[in-house]
Amino acid sequence: MQDEYIHHGEAVPSEESSAMTAQIEKELSEYAASDELADDIAWLKNDYECQGVIPPSDKALMEEATAAHRAWISRRLECEANGHQFTEYADGENGRGTLDCDHCGYSYSYQW
Repeated sequence: MQDEYIHHGEAVPSEESSAMTAQIEKELSEYAASDELADDIAWLKNDYECQGVIPPSDKALMEEATAAHRAWISRRLECEANGHQFTEYADGENGRGTLDCDHCGYSYSYQW
């Protein structure tokens, strides 16, 4: 029997999971080296301050941003592997956008 692991309620063969893990790690390392991570940390810090909450340390903000990005990559790869299509809705005036999965309803919001 082939090794499997459970991802969002479905068994995934180990070779597929290895490829997915490798892709996630590749994209995370690109994210860590990009300006996008710094922008996300600044956005999180501002969001905490706007809520009247003292923001956590920069390290904690970096971990929060990285965890959110990892979750997005994982979910996007899962949707793509299952043939799902994303529809993008952009709000250029406010610099925000949303990607919605046409099959499972997953939604990802971002800003630029």
